Amino acid sequence: GGRGPHPDSLGEERGHRGPVTFVIEQTDSTVAITGSRGRTRTLYTDGRVITHERDDDKVVQVTASWNSEGQLIVTRTGPNGGTHTEIFSLAADGQQLIIETNIDPASDREPRDFRRVFDAAPSSN
Repeated sequence: GGRGPHPDSLGEERGHRGPVTFVIEQTDSTVAITGSRGRTRTLYTDGRVITHERDDDKVVQVTASWNSEGQLIVTRTGPNGGTHTEIFSLAADGQQLIIETNIDPASDREPRDFRRVFDAAPSSN
């Protein structure tokens, strides 16, 4: 496990008012997401549990795996048992990344669902 900020795929962009930019690199067993500030989050897509210690000394467990539809499912389980699940998929034309998020807190608060859509950057070729 590592120590650092809450392991949020695009967390470094919170509060950012301009366009969100990031690079995604995929291998057979990992997906690495690098934000515009250079911080990289590596997800192991074999379903293994990765333990991450946040700055506040609380532990988060992260798993990632591909489903039968080719979507990447990333689930973070927080120290109090709440879950944050993201489903990453590409639009049919491959020009948009869609991230569907479900936050199910381990409290009396209501679960939240939201969807973010990111356009692909123009090719530099």
